[in-house]
Amino acid sequence: MVTRVPFGGRIVMLGYGSVGQSVVPVLERHFDLPLSNITVIEADDHEGKFAPYLAQGMRYKRISLTPDNLEAMLGSLLQPGDLCINLTAGVMP
Repeated sequence: MVTRVPFGGRIVMLGYGSVGQSVVPVLERHFDLPLSNITVIEADDHEGKFAPYLAQGMRYKRISLTPDNLEAMLGSLLQPGDLCINLTAGVMP
């Protein structure tokens, strides 16, 4: 039996490449939170692969993060107590 950790915040994950595709099921399995509190942001288009999670309520944004929009984008999605997981090769929050 898997123990789920209660988490009252939101999770924003940057990147949905091969590592991100492996991490999303772990988040779903080990965190006790509404799936609508999980958002994945990435520049590439993996929405088709993400579709089963969209159907469960997770959020998916296809956005290219740059130094010019990084603070505004993350600031609109994150508050104190939230979790940002950076799985990208080139985004440095």
